[in-house]
Amino acid sequence: MKERVKEKYVHTIDPKTGYTRNSSTWGTSVLAKTCAEADGYATAFMAMDLTDVKNLLLTHNEIDAYIIYSDEHGVIQEYMTEGFKKMVVKE
Repeated sequence: MKERVKEKYVHTIDPKTGYTRNSSTWGTSVLAKTCAEADGYATAFMAMDLTDVKNLLLTHNEIDAYIIYSDEHGVIQEYMTEGFKKMVVKE
């Protein structure tokens, strides 16, 4: 059974409000051309709504991402772009 989570506040500041916020995103990993670009996107994804992140990833094929989040029922889930899936080593 997957773990259920009620609330989680991230340490990333929401640039729209200047405060931390309740977030369903637990962690992000991003693959990009440079480390700085990957870090910038990963940090931004922590402050964005998951739907907005997925929409951005659909239009920016130059980056790939792996995101751990809790769904509307508090169950931990994961999302990967197709490019990220190709990089995962299977045992």
